[in-house]
Amino acid sequence: MPNRKSKKNKVACVLYSYGQKYEFLGKNASNSFSNFHPDVDLYVLDDVSIHDYMHDEANNYPHEIRPYIACLFLMEKMGYEKAIKIGGDTITCGRLDLFMDDLEKPKDERAKILATLDYYSYQPYPYILREEKTDLFSYDNLVMVPTKTIGYEDKLGSAFMGKSPPIRNQIDARGQIDIYEIFLKGLISKSELEKLLNENFLDEIYEEGYKNNDLVIESLSLNADIICFNSEMDLCKIIDIFNIYREFYNSNHAIANFYKKYKIIASDVSDDRKLDIVHLIEENHGGSRAVPARYAREMYEHLCAHIYHYLGEQGALNIYNYLYGEGRVAIVDHTRESDVCYNVRSYGTMSQQQKTKYLKDFYVKNGKFYNHANREIKIFHYCDGIGSKGDLDSSEKVKKFLDEKFHSLFSEDVISFFKKDCKCENIL
Repeated sequence: MPNRKSKKNKVACVLYSYGQKYEFLGKNASNSFSNFHPDVDLYVLDDVSIHDYMHDEANNYPHEIRPYIACLFLMEKMGYEKAIKIGGDTITCGRLDLFMDDLEKPKDERAKILATLDYYSYQPYPYILREEKTDLFSYDNLVMVPTKTIGYEDKLGSAFMGKSPPIRNQIDARGQIDIYEIFLKGLISKSELEKLLNENFLDEIYEEGYKNNDLVIESLSLNADIICFNSEMDLCKIIDIFNIYREFYNSNHAIANFYKKYKIIASDVSDDRKLDIVHLIEENHGGSRAVPARYAREMYEHLCAHIYHYLGEQGALNIYNYLYGEGRVAIVDHTRESDVCYNVRSYGTMSQQQKTKYLKDFYVKNGKFYNHANREIKIFHYCDGIGSKGDLDSSEKVKKFLDEKFHSLFSEDVISFFKKDCKCENIL
């Protein structure tokens, strides 16, 4: 077993990155985190060293869930009370006090998971009703789990809230209502649900609501790259969900049944699987396998009016949050309840393609980093799919890419802050 870095520190952090391309990013991520957290034991792990922090039975797990398993190992085997996980494409810009301050509480009084928000989005996740069934992915055992999405009583309007007394009965003590739950209970129709989502999931509507703290609907989609675990049991549950969720994604039978039941299909399966899935959906098992792949792709794309994306551990985290998160998950950068950003909500946009839109308006004041909406940024998360960009095959290319796309848009004060306060000397 690896040696524990310190005897006194109660908190560990896992920073996972691998490959030469992450050399630039990883150095900035580790330097900046350590600068603000000298009392946290930082474990900078790559695809080789992480195996020292894995349970034996988990060494064959895919790379996306390995940092979560490493966090579990640090808590279960090495005695840390708390494990933070941050991505290798981050710059820590201040102390993560909302992750740390609950150390003053007894462990059983802390939130089990301290989570951060992903982009403002809504997507369905495929999952199962019962884990003990022989055929996990039978038609009857499949269920659609949505992104947890809430509406605010004071913003939804009297016409909507007053249309049905039972709707008002679903409002919690904070004046919030689970949008999908009221649909499942038959209190609003499918067309009303879609209208509500379509009206409030527009770039300009979100951006205006974000700046003025005036959102009608809040997407509680969680990002898996910046998270803090206080409970080994809950972390185990997320890993278990991931295994089932991944098995589903790898099963043509499961994808076909999910489409039959919900008319929702995975958008990102490989071309060589599409023909088989199309045959299963059409129940044409005896059909010719000589159908050209191009035809199968066209047929598959025709089915993609309603899609979901496989999001690995992030999908598992959001499934956990919807099914089990009530009273167990605390979101530290909830837009209405907090004036800080721990993740990509700092961009203030819905679309990843528009993420750089407001960077020119980010600023530094009294040693703190703020976005255009005057929210303090605790972690700046590039979240730009660096690992999947094949052309960025070296640290030098990654640095050039980030300098051009992100860093060149910041003011001189922000760049100086990154270099001096965050110890990221190699920016620009």
